[in-house]
Amino acid sequence: TATGTPDIRMQQGGTTRAFIQYQNSASALALTRTGNANSGLFINASDSVGIGKESPVTKLHMSSGTLTIDGNVDPAVNVLNGTIGLWSRTVAQLQALAPTRTGVMAYCSDCTAPKIVVSTGTSASNWAAADGGGFQ
Repeated sequence: TATGTPDIRMQQGGTTRAFIQYQNSASALALTRTGNANSGLFINASDSVGIGKESPVTKLHMSSGTLTIDGNVDPAVNVLNGTIGLWSRTVAQLQALAPTRTGVMAYCSDCTAPKIVVSTGTSASNWAAADGGGFQ
C-alpha cells in the first residue's frame, strides 16, 4: 500500500507462508517466513546480506550456524562460534596440493608431530611448518 510496507505474500490454501518485503525504515529487502520476522534473508541499502540478521553490518552477516562453501574456493580457515579452525590435511594431501596463493594455512594431521603448515608458493608441495622448517 502507499502508506504501509510494500510486500508480496506467498500463500498456500489461503494461508500466508512467506513474505518478500521492502522495509522503508531500513531501506532493505527482506524474504521472511510467516511468524518469524527475525529469520530469513535481508539485503540492506549497502548490499550487505544478513541471514537471520535483519541489520547486517558486514558483506555477509549470519546470526548463527555454520557457513559451508563448496567448490574450488580454497577455504583455509573455518570460523565457528568465534573459534578459528584450520582445515586438516595429511602429508600426502599437502604434497599433492598446489595452493592458490602464498600464506594458505592448514593443519597437518599426520606429520611426525602434528603441526600448522603454511604455503610458500603456488606449486604442489610448497609447504613449510609455521615455526620454520619442513612440514613432514
